[in-house]
Amino acid sequence: MLKIEMPRKELTIGPEVTIGNRKRFSTATAVAFITDTLFVSAAFNSRKLYLVEITAEGHNILQEVKTRHSPDLMKYKDGVILTSDYPHGEPNGHASIYDFIDGKIVFRKEIALINTKAHGCCIIDDKTIIITSNSDDNRGLLFIDVHCLCSQSSSNRTDNSYKRINCICV
Repeated sequence: MLKIEMPRKELTIGPEVTIGNRKRFSTATAVAFITDTLFVSAAFNSRKLYLVEITAEGHNILQEVKTRHSPDLMKYKDGVILTSDYPHGEPNGHASIYDFIDGKIVFRKEIALINTKAHGCCIIDDKTIIITSNSDDNRGLLFIDVHCLCSQSSSNRTDNSYKRINCICV
């Protein structure tokens, strides 16, 4: 077994969150492998992504990326990294998209998901992602066309009326 610890500073970054029946600091919340020896890890409280290489001696953190929101869960597919950003201390969840280019994580865009608690995520293809929401008012699967530019933009919404449509254009 190989144990990889997040940087020690991650263990002291508040706020505490309740997981199950206990409070703790939230550190690594997700991992997505790019290759057999290279992965991305999301750190919820510090709002960071870490690019980590597994070596014969242990591991190296190759890149530390500050995110705009708290990344919860994450997926990687075909050069794209997707995080579902749970709205801890914010009114709305987000989907954040990064590209993996020349060995680096590069921010592409964020998608505000009004009145959601973004949790799970999935990359279908280069056009479509899925974010799950466990909000009391807006539960379910959100199928999002990441390239669509039309009047149904989630960033322009002030209510949760899009929960009744199948595709959110952003």
